[in-house]
Amino acid sequence: MSAAIGPDNARSIALVAKLGFSREGVLRDHVFMNGAWRDSLLYSLLAPEWQENNVRLQRATEAFNAAISRPGIAESFDRDFGKKSH
Repeated sequence: MSAAIGPDNARSIALVAKLGFSREGVLRDHVFMNGAWRDSLLYSLLAPEWQENNVRLQRATEAFNAAISRPGIAESFDRDFGKKSH
């Protein structure tokens, strides 16, 4: 499993660290948002690591799904990440 996260997104970086993801590197100029190319930090979690942490990850996934259903979350996501242009 992998996650690409904006370098300024401290909450998401803290979350993947808590879940046991390892930082793999930087994807330079990975996304175009707000008129500029932006880097992303790449994190990964291998299958054996997933199995070791499965219960904890399931709880975190449920909490995340509950959190994104709250009002204002979609607007916050758009503000933090912008809309991707392909």
